Amino acid sequence: MKTQIDISKFDFKNRKLLKQISDDPDTGFARVVVAQRTNILDDIQQIELVALTYYINTKTGKIVPQMTHETLSKSKKWIVSNEYHVTVLDAKGQPVPNPNFNKEQPESEENHPHRRMPAYDRFAGLLFNETMPISLPFIWKMSVDLDDAKGFFDTKDNYE
Repeated sequence: MKTQIDISKFDFKNRKLLKQISDDPDTGFARVVVAQRTNILDDIQQIELVALTYYINTKTGKIVPQMTHETLSKSKKWIVSNEYHVTVLDAKGQPVPNPNFNKEQPESEENHPHRRMPAYDRFAGLLFNETMPISLPFIWKMSVDLDDAKGFFDTKDNYE
């Protein structure tokens, strides 16, 4: 669930790249992920995303400063690397089917219903595409939405 709030009314220290995510499952507070910096480390094939998650008490309309914390993904630093794979999405944001998927075999990393590729390769390919690059803000906001839908921001380890 996501309580609709006007994030323009809050002081996020003039940051431009921000995205409201689902409400915190424990407190019900609204949450906003605010980018601090994005470091593209092409030499080691990583993108480091440094952000803060702000919690907003929707009853008082105020940020809860003691809950503000560095944004983590699955309780770890938010790093895009080739150590894991992501599902390839089409221009409409839909998963691209894997033509080699065998329904008779168990689903696995090698036998997946959707095309997948190493995460850094996928995102760097979108960012650095010479004919039609996709903007970093678009990729960042799409990634936040996808990670939020998977519950990556919901673990208590993210703020304890």
